[in-house]
Amino acid sequence: MPLQSAADVLATCIGGVADPAQRLRLQAITGQLVADAANYDQLARIQSLHQVVRAPNVDAVTRSELEALYSKQMSATNGAARGIYSALRNAAPNGKCPLCGIGTVTVLDHHLPKARYPNLSVCPFNLVPACDFCNMYNRPLRKGVRSFF
Repeated sequence: MPLQSAADVLATCIGGVADPAQRLRLQAITGQLVADAANYDQLARIQSLHQVVRAPNVDAVTRSELEALYSKQMSATNGAARGIYSALRNAAPNGKCPLCGIGTVTVLDHHLPKARYPNLSVCPFNLVPACDFCNMYNRPLRKGVRSFF
């Protein structure tokens, strides 16, 4: 399990948002996003992630704004939460991809895709260290062209 809490990750990501109005809108839904992360964690523990409800928008915050928390604040090299991204990515034992056990971890992958579950885009429980191959191909929803596993 990640050492970082959903609340801490959200606070760091939101702190990096330059637009004050957007930052306020994101802060207003922090409670809901933390609750969604707790629900994800609870359902994952009982192997019931299929019960996670999709939330394309959360109140006045759009899907693209929620996805941008990840792309601009976590995975971007100069993002406010890049340190958290690196810590999560480097948590894989021996740097090996936990999905295939062969490749070297290079990225974080969203277990439930951020395009369908943007409310979980920066949820640390939903982020999995992965090699490039698994990130693109070894997924039930087929991110890439085909799957080899």
